[in-house]
Amino acid sequence: MPLLLVMSIPSLASALSIGVTSVATNVGDSGFQDATFSDFESDSSTSVEDAGGTIADAIGNNVSAGTRYAQYAWADNGFGSTTHSPTSDYRVVMDIVADAGTTYDLQIDTTRLGALTLFEDCCFSSTVFSSAGIGEVAANVGGVVEAALSMSALSINNSPLNQEINQASSVTLSGLSGDFQLVLDFVWTAEVFSNNDEGAVRLGLASSTTASAGVNADDYPGLDGRTLTNDGHFVDVTAEITSVAPIPEPSTALLLGTGLCLLGLRKRA
Repeated sequence: MPLLLVMSIPSLASALSIGVTSVATNVGDSGFQDATFSDFESDSSTSVEDAGGTIADAIGNNVSAGTRYAQYAWADNGFGSTTHSPTSDYRVVMDIVADAGTTYDLQIDTTRLGALTLFEDCCFSSTVFSSAGIGEVAANVGGVVEAALSMSALSINNSPLNQEINQASSVTLSGLSGDFQLVLDFVWTAEVFSNNDEGAVRLGLASSTTASAGVNADDYPGLDGRTLTNDGHFVDVTAEITSVAPIPEPSTALLLGTGLCLLGLRKRA
């Protein structure tokens, strides 16, 4: 009696992954700037906070990746007035790799955390003559304006001495499938003004000019005791699986294997 072989077909492991491909300033970013007579200074930087990872294909599983843009700007003119307006302009690129038949959502969350700070350091008056502001965030997703990720402008003029920047925005891209490259662009302009006194924007980057050099408004922890690493413009993206391709039932695989074996035996007979 011929031996009947029963074949089983193992299911292949499936997964979804997200990773930061790049986070960098664009040509419009002001980068480091300082005045000839050191009456203003600004700088910016980017970093990867969470490089991402991989998850198994299962509905509800999620994985995240995140980046950070940091900035500072200050103005302090002891013999007149100075206005400085640096531009923030940077791009985040993330790659999502998914198996065929896997559908997922991308939740994009952004926060802008920091402070606008003034400091009186002129001997002529106890009144503060300075201002600081941070402009509205303009955001693009894949080259298309995304209003849901915008943030409003904030400013202070002469008083109060400190205003917290604590803003958040989010949007969800639903029903994505297959491999996807997420490209995010963010732009805004800060402004600091000094008429003998100091004005600063603190957004998570330490200034190269310390209090010992005569500039105080830009310091960390500074007024309201801020933490340097907690401030900045943060982008966090979470990929969550919403559906997966059906896996063949074991009985289906067994019948398929049995049929193939029987077909082979018939040809040999």
